[in-house]
Amino acid sequence: MFAATRRKLQEFAQEARGNVALLFGIALIPVLLGVGVAVDYGRALIVRERLQEAIDSAGLAAGSWVGLSPSELQVKVRQYFDANYPPETIGTVSTLNVSSTGNEISITAHANVPTTFMQLANFDSIDVTAKSTVAVGMGKLEVALVLDNSGSMSGSKINSLKSAASDLVDILFTSAESSSEPDPLKIAVVPFAASVNVGPQYKNASWMDTAGIGKYHAYEMKCYANGGTLNSSGNCSVNVGTSINNFTLFDSLKNSNGSSVSWGGCVEARPIPFDVQDDVPSAGNPSTIFVPMFAPDAPDNWTCSTSGSASCPYAGTTNSKRVFNGAPSGSFNSCTGSDCNNYLPDAGDPTTCPNEFEQVSSVNASNDTITTTATSAPASGTPLVFQSTGSLPGGLRATTVYYPISQNGNRFKVSTSSNGSAVNITSGGSGTIRYAFAANWTCQNGNANCAGTNFGKSEESGFAGINVGDNPPNAQCKYGMPANKATIANIKVGSYDGGPNFLCTTPPITPLTTSKATVQAAINAMGAKGMTSIGEGAMWGWRALSPGEPFTEGRPYNAENNQKVLVLMTDGQNTYQSRSTFLKSWYQIFGYVARGQLGTTNASAMTQAMDSRTAQACNNIKAAGIIVYTVAFQIPGDEASALTLLQNCATDEDKYFAPNSESELISAFNAIGKDISMLRIAK
Repeated sequence: MFAATRRKLQEFAQEARGNVALLFGIALIPVLLGVGVAVDYGRALIVRERLQEAIDSAGLAAGSWVGLSPSELQVKVRQYFDANYPPETIGTVSTLNVSSTGNEISITAHANVPTTFMQLANFDSIDVTAKSTVAVGMGKLEVALVLDNSGSMSGSKINSLKSAASDLVDILFTSAESSSEPDPLKIAVVPFAASVNVGPQYKNASWMDTAGIGKYHAYEMKCYANGGTLNSSGNCSVNVGTSINNFTLFDSLKNSNGSSVSWGGCVEARPIPFDVQDDVPSAGNPSTIFVPMFAPDAPDNWTCSTSGSASCPYAGTTNSKRVFNGAPSGSFNSCTGSDCNNYLPDAGDPTTCPNEFEQVSSVNASNDTITTTATSAPASGTPLVFQSTGSLPGGLRATTVYYPISQNGNRFKVSTSSNGSAVNITSGGSGTIRYAFAANWTCQNGNANCAGTNFGKSEESGFAGINVGDNPPNAQCKYGMPANKATIANIKVGSYDGGPNFLCTTPPITPLTTSKATVQAAINAMGAKGMTSIGEGAMWGWRALSPGEPFTEGRPYNAENNQKVLVLMTDGQNTYQSRSTFLKSWYQIFGYVARGQLGTTNASAMTQAMDSRTAQACNNIKAAGIIVYTVAFQIPGDEASALTLLQNCATDEDKYFAPNSESELISAFNAIGKDISMLRIAK
């Protein structure tokens, strides 16, 4: 069949008669014209598609630069259009018009596409038009700025961060001004260092552990107070109960000026797995409610090595009782300096522990004799201190340690050494005069034999002397009581303020707010001090965005046309300050390393454990639908794991920034602000 058809066509083409040739020529013209139209029209469609892509890109790019004048807007659009539609592209652009009305930017482009075949019909070109409209602020945004306030950010770095964060805030609020949405933008500020400050105003919030029911609420103190010890896994050997509460400990302390010591607002990390989850706090699950961070008092530097030694003759004996300061010569050296948060003497103040002393019935100044209400005078060599509700007898000082001599029944004299001469008492004093036994001396090295069973460890945990056979309320003697507070010393631990709020160094969280002034004030209030806990910062950024407690300013996760964004910035890796003691660290958000809260009691493995929890936190945040931007600022090459951690934490590659200079930091935050506020195509 094909051969026959081919033969007929050949015969038709070879036909010599004029009418046949003419008919063939006439028939061929529309065929060729139809083919040419299809080719030229196809080229025009390609040009239109490229033109549309170019004006869409130009509109999005220009719109991300908020606050442009009409002429600046025209220039910006032209720059981006030319970059995406170069002059050598098929189709000559005749006009490019840009206009803005309200929250919309409209762009129209016209191009001429030269024809080839259609010229046979006198069509030399085809006009192509593309239109695009981009709209400002079509959606709602909630942004949490999670910013590193650790000590490594000091100097110009923290100032550059403030400038960069402020620029980002300006970009976002300027973009929101043209939005037709109600409250289109909310921003939270979450400064973090070794801990995160939620704000002391939340002391009585329902999500705070005010009853001491959480596992790690005063954990070490409750353990030792109940006669237990921490094992190699960080667990207490006994049931710790709930009798001791960090808030009551704060209430039992006062500053040297007599004012009460208040909780600074920092909280500990929740136990695994709730440390990286957004579960709403509930008293029904104590692991979900938040524990106020209370840094225990570090031990005094006791020098004795064995119970009953010459320097600590009564340690661990039935005569051992607690006092507020002073000690036998050679057995006490105040623990100070960069490694010791020692803000209370290890022995309790007899004024705060009324059962810890004996009362004086009379003082005879003529023969320097003291008479006690007890059945007999204290034994020789027993160190004593005196105090009075009025004035002490003349010749006696409240801060001096004395030793009984010349005992006769319930009468005795005192000397400043165990075998010295009697102190000359010049007056009888006034008020209620009492003396306390100053014999409960223990060692810093944790030797269980230093001062009786586990006395050394109870000292090291910061709860000295609580396990000496006394029951509450005297178990809190060292810390005083709300009605009779103990005075803390004003000390520095390195460059940090010591005391129960140790390492609570950041300003409080600013929850989501629509107030630009509030956000800017929070940024300006930031400082640089402390270690780094990236994961805890990220988690509180998530909690600030969450609609549930502890903060409830966030919209529901399924709110229409709403996007939650978290910006996480740090200049280093996770850090946890280790120490060469059996508790292995300073007290931070995971307690002592010896507690084992992150599954390790190895100080060198602590930061790796924190990295693992941070990575899990990032994964959980992204799984909740939150877009995560990360900024690794001047992180050195020897901290490559931190760079990898932050890169993996970001939602995608283009949301990870690694600026190496302060100017690049500002540029990175500008880019993030523009990316967040990027316009979307409306038509």
